[in-house]
This record gives sequence, C-alpha cells and structure tokens, in this order.
Amino acid sequence: MHLSKATLAFTLALLGQAVVTGAEAEPMPPPAKAAANCRNTGRFEAWLDRFRSEAAAQGISRATIADALDGVTLDSKVIGIDRKQSFFSQSFLSFSDKLISKGRIQNGLARLKKHRDLFASVEKD
Repeated sequence: MHLSKATLAFTLALLGQAVVTGAEAEPMPPPAKAAANCRNTGRFEAWLDRFRSEAAAQGISRATIADALDGVTLDSKVIGIDRKQSFFSQSFLSFSDKLISKGRIQNGLARLKKHRDLFASVEKD
C-alpha cells in the first residue's frame, strides 16, 4: 500500500495523540475465523517498522517520525474493544440507514462547497 505524504503526516499526527505508549505490548489473540478477512494477524512491530520506512520515503523527517512513534506500543485492550463493535455485524444498508440522514448529507455537501479550495489544494499535493 502506498500512502500520500499528507495521509502519512495526518496519520502520524493522530498516532502522536491517540496511541498508548509504554511497556511492551501483549501479543494479539488470533482472529476469529468468520472475520479473518478484516483482521491483521501480523506483528505490530513489523507494521511499525514498515510505517516508519514509508513515512521517511515520503519525505517526513526522522525527527517528526520519532516524535510521533517512539515508544508507541500496541494496546490489545483497544483492539478488543474495537472488535466488539456491533456496527461490523450489520449490512451497509442497515448501518447507513441509522447514520446517514438528509441533514448529514446536506451538511456534508455544504462543507464540501465551503472548503472546495482546500480540498482541491490537498488533492493536488
């Protein structure tokens, strides 16, 4: 997978604020057979090494990568909570019927129009 520089920078910013840091992470339990297609059974450390390399290849400075990722570990409690979300057992139509209202669509369209220049600039970069 190839990520744009903007996507990597955004992800690094999120990781810098949202992941738990500290001691070594516990290994993740193997995924349930029924949902194996949407779960990663790879090692977190291997993913993190590849993520660092991709970020550096996209021109993000090593200092920024270190600031965002040094000390980051996998929090298996968060993974467990994420996997218990009932949204993933619903069809898209059932999910969308609950969350996508006319008001949300109108609001989204208005925001797209309002920020059109910004989106065009980001897309260009």
